[in-house]
Amino acid sequence: MNGETPNTKCQTVSEANGRLSCMRTPELMFLLQFWTKVLDSVNKLSECLQNNSIDLITAESLIECRYSGILEMRNDVSFDNLERDDIELSKKCGRPEIFVEKRPHKKTFLMNWLVIQLLKKQG
Repeated sequence: MNGETPNTKCQTVSEANGRLSCMRTPELMFLLQFWTKVLDSVNKLSECLQNNSIDLITAESLIECRYSGILEMRNDVSFDNLERDDIELSKKCGRPEIFVEKRPHKKTFLMNWLVIQLLKKQG
């Protein structure tokens, strides 16, 4: 059966394959790594702050430390390191190693209408 689930509609299989291909992009791998680091840092901070014996000065210090660590992740070197790690992970998984810029989504009729309404109010 080639790994297919019996009695599955073609549309369902097509949608699942489309979602799977979206999940196999270098961009998603990058975002997963980035958010894992951010959320892990916030989780550790949260666990420390929930300790009954923590004092206000220590709590403030921990918050400032985590905040500066997250800000540090925003610099070019950290992003380059994340991108390098993503490329290595992509190689191991046999996935594309380059980031592809997606074409911009077309504006919807509703968005165009909203912009026109805003312009009428201002003009």
